[in-house]
Amino acid sequence: VAVNLLTGDVAYPAGAVIVIYNARRNRQTQFLLSPGNKPFSCVSFASNGRYLAAGESTGHQPEIVVWDLSNGHVISRLVGHRFGVSLISFSPNLQYIVSVGVHHDRGLFVWDWRSSVRVAANRLAKRVYGLSFAQSGEYFVTSGERHLKFWYFDAAGNVIPTRRPLSAVAASGSVSSGSELSVIEGKAGVLGAMKDENFVSVACGKGRGANLIYAVTDRGLLCVFNENRLMEKWMELKAKRAFAVLATDKFIACGCSDGVLRLFDSLTLAHISSLPRPPPLGTTSMNPTAADTAMLAPATNSIYADTVTIAVIEDQQRLVAVYSDRSLFVWDIRKLDRIGAYRAFLHHSGSIFDLQIAGEDSEGVLPAGTVITCSADQTIRLWNVSDESEKPLNADARTVFNREMYRVLYVGQDWRHMKCPDLEVSDLSMAQPSAPDKEIRCICLSPDGRQLASGDRAGNLRVHSLQSFEQTHYLPAHDSEILTLHYSKSTSHFLLATGSRDRLLHVFDASRAYALATTLDDHSSSITSVRFASDGNRLVSCGADKSIVFRSVYEPKRIVRYHQEVSKTGKLFDMEVDPSEKYVVTAGQDKRLSIWTLSTGKNSRSYKAEADAGEPIKVQFDPAGLFMVTSSTDKQTRLIDFFSGECVAKVFGHGEVVTAARFTPDCSRLITVSGDGCIFVWKLSSSMTSAIRDRLTELKPEQRPPTAVPSAETVVDPNAVWDELMQSNSKDVAVEPLLKPTTVATVAESVVGSVRPVQSQDVQGVQFSDSILPAWARTTATKGDAPDSRRTVATVPLDDARPSSARGKWAERATGYTLFSQITDESTPASRELEDHSGTVVLDAEKGPKGTDSLSNQFELSDSEGEEISTITIRSIADRTQPLAEPSSASGTVDAT
Repeated sequence: VAVNLLTGDVAYPAGAVIVIYNARRNRQTQFLLSPGNKPFSCVSFASNGRYLAAGESTGHQPEIVVWDLSNGHVISRLVGHRFGVSLISFSPNLQYIVSVGVHHDRGLFVWDWRSSVRVAANRLAKRVYGLSFAQSGEYFVTSGERHLKFWYFDAAGNVIPTRRPLSAVAASGSVSSGSELSVIEGKAGVLGAMKDENFVSVACGKGRGANLIYAVTDRGLLCVFNENRLMEKWMELKAKRAFAVLATDKFIACGCSDGVLRLFDSLTLAHISSLPRPPPLGTTSMNPTAADTAMLAPATNSIYADTVTIAVIEDQQRLVAVYSDRSLFVWDIRKLDRIGAYRAFLHHSGSIFDLQIAGEDSEGVLPAGTVITCSADQTIRLWNVSDESEKPLNADARTVFNREMYRVLYVGQDWRHMKCPDLEVSDLSMAQPSAPDKEIRCICLSPDGRQLASGDRAGNLRVHSLQSFEQTHYLPAHDSEILTLHYSKSTSHFLLATGSRDRLLHVFDASRAYALATTLDDHSSSITSVRFASDGNRLVSCGADKSIVFRSVYEPKRIVRYHQEVSKTGKLFDMEVDPSEKYVVTAGQDKRLSIWTLSTGKNSRSYKAEADAGEPIKVQFDPAGLFMVTSSTDKQTRLIDFFSGECVAKVFGHGEVVTAARFTPDCSRLITVSGDGCIFVWKLSSSMTSAIRDRLTELKPEQRPPTAVPSAETVVDPNAVWDELMQSNSKDVAVEPLLKPTTVATVAESVVGSVRPVQSQDVQGVQFSDSILPAWARTTATKGDAPDSRRTVATVPLDDARPSSARGKWAERATGYTLFSQITDESTPASRELEDHSGTVVLDAEKGPKGTDSLSNQFELSDSEGEEISTITIRSIADRTQPLAEPSSASGTVDAT
């Protein structure tokens, strides 16, 4: 974190963005994006407050980016480090920038940042944690593992020229061997008895203590050195560990473990004051009374986050502190006897995995637009991201610390993973082990907004009441982590479906205390997404086994699969049903967005991603179904036109892959979360918001056509067959784009609402091509047809589109029997017998003629006397939804499934 001493603005990295925050206005005023879309790790303001520099933490050739804050433009990009930048600072005369690489980089560089030239360098033998310039600019000091060195410039603050090959730096890989470059010389401090200490932070004095250097060790010691590198004195901070030190002309601030932050006199080191601690980890009650008690009179058994970074706003008498759980507090220190929290932000301390937003139908339990996130830090947090003018949360419901936070739901009981998880220190016990089994991987809000279900990495299912914010149900549902959850919206049954890495899909009856209703094992690998549709009458799932399964829900214990498709090109990462509940969109490893018809389960079309885009891993619709938002492995978020597949917008800024995205109920914002622990709120253009709202007006529930409930007698209904017939296209015919929104309602009304007898003048020929059919099918289809091998199929109204009754000797003998017309929970046997008074017909799906294992051969059917009845060709053993074709004669060929 860095502070602009002129304006009081606070800058801190958030993924691949530098956020400029004004504490007085309590508003984020500026966002600076990384040109290379790489996460930042350090930031520094120039002394004049006009420039800001930030170093990238990872990636190929990490850069140091310099902005002009007056216009937000990038004015310099410094490339030289190979593995990342950990520390950065402007020189007091604004001529140089000094940067230190991460542990594996070990490069110390001095840059002429205006000309983007590296003027001096050296190789660091030890890991470095701290960097500070002297007020005079004649030297700077670095601190680290058994390391405290002074690096000198001349009296004017310029690099002292020392030209020689940098063999030492070349050994680190940061500079090519034999290059001519000035080597900046460093001199070690005289440590004496402190030679084995790890100095985790250093600060050069200001004002009356300008000739002093302050450093803290990881054991909680404060050491004072003079400008001659001699240690003058040291003292204990009465804390287990120390992490940060800050020097001003009035006091010294030291950040320690367990939230301790102490102020000392800069000359005498006399204790001035100790700041209140932040709220203890695991605190659930966030009302003002509990907050004051927690900060002023902490319990003896409470666990607090460590103070890892501090900065001061001198003009406004504010102190900025960042803690190990990523919370940020601005303390008011104008009156040292009455220090209080001025601003506070309680951020997630781990990766965010899922996101939910309360809608208008939440029955008043949560305000519309409330954002719910779950994270690896074992917490579920509720946020208010709306403006103050838009339905603010009640004052009693908010936390005392900040206006954005609504509530924190803690799942685990061990908070050691929030204590310095990211600090690089020699003592590994400092980074306490986390509890990965309790990481919350997915959440789902019930349709009425009263319950919140969550699944963790160990396969446990939890349900919280959003009225009391208490856990009401706990179920060890799966053997592995739960990857997806979804509630049904049916009025007849209230179900919750869970999909896990153990390849099982469980359906729980939420109306019966979440009793297990049924378990489905259609997938052979991890289930990545599961969705209810058609008012809870359909259940769709996809997984890493490349398959998408469509099911009909008749009752909680009777869920029947009616179609299954297997992708030929890769795994399916995510799936979503459009608001009209007619289509299902999947995002897969093949870099495509595939669109499936819900009624038939058939793939209608797909949209290919851009050439430079990564694999789409998440997909989500806006409330009207006009646009899809996708996140890819390239850490970018794209907005896709659902009806044309065109990418209308592309944004970036997250430092890791975006794990979830949602539109707000008012259609004016897009919210994304990522593995970097950040929540981004994006503003949509006014034209896009207007288009979505207009579309929502057209799709009011009372205007939406009724959804056909699947019949209990057979899985395949005439509506599905008719939709499939109308949507089928041969490969040699140009595929038309999906219907535009203005025509969807008209087409639906004409198909569903106008059923009448067929008149001769209503018959319109539909031409189709048989060029893609196999040879035997083309021969059968064209027999008796016109010479041009094309025939005309008359369109028939929906009620008349029934499969005609079967004809022929074999069909008459098999009357009353069904052949795979309905799939039950029992496994389908390899052979089925059809018996009647005259003989037996056996279909063996495992063996073809003469014992072969081909599934595409023909099978001969004979009666008990050995007379041949017919020949059946198996077209596809996976497609069990098509009706049997009629044999043209007793020895003809039929198309069976």
